[in-house]
Amino acid sequence: MRGRAVRLDLELAREGVLLGWYFGARSVSELVRIANYIQTSVYDRGSLRKRPDGFEFRLANPPLRLGAFHRAFLHVDGDPVPGERVRVRVQGAEEFRSLASLSPDRPLPLLPGRSAEFRVESDPPPARGRTLEIRIDLFNVAIPPPVWIQFRDRVGRGAAG
Repeated sequence: MRGRAVRLDLELAREGVLLGWYFGARSVSELVRIANYIQTSVYDRGSLRKRPDGFEFRLANPPLRLGAFHRAFLHVDGDPVPGERVRVRVQGAEEFRSLASLSPDRPLPLLPGRSAEFRVESDPPPARGRTLEIRIDLFNVAIPPPVWIQFRDRVGRGAAG
């Protein structure tokens, strides 16, 4: 899997160089600025909180459509978390769903401006003040390339104290 990730990174770098060649460095600079804005707008910084059975965090979702995702994988500090141990609820929904329950018939819609709350079971829960690196890989129903969201934050005090 790592070899594929390197290949995708090299392809992205190649596309960036070609974009700069054909359209100028300003175009690349503006794309980087927009990508940075989107990346910093998706995760609700400070929402990473300890729970009695693990931790939770929230995606704020900027005012754009991220898509409907039929598969999603979550990694904490580089380690995969089983989909059955990750539950998500989009703002307006009554119940949480596990990532394992996602399918093309029942995708996870990440809609403009609607937050998504994630709860992750871990034993033991992470210590308050510990920094976690979280990555979510999302696979869209209609668009083949995966989307990922990656962030680092410190675990704050939640319901578990």
